[in-house]
Amino acid sequence: ASTVVAVLAVPHYRQTNPGNRNSCVPAAVRMVLICQGVRVEEEAMCDLLQTDEAGTSLADLDTLLTIGASWSQAELS
Repeated sequence: ASTVVAVLAVPHYRQTNPGNRNSCVPAAVRMVLICQGVRVEEEAMCDLLQTDEAGTSLADLDTLLTIGASWSQAELS
């Protein structure tokens, strides 16, 4: 069996915690999306994932699966 390794040029953006929300997950998702050509602000990801001071719940991560292929710049702005 062979192993395929893909190395992505994922840019690094510092976590900003907009609105005093613990935005670790939204910041990471933002970096991966930007790598894929979808520009989105961290605050928009916090809103989408319902991130609060405690962070992003596992249940809210399902939002990423439900909108997966339909993401567009307009939807995330």
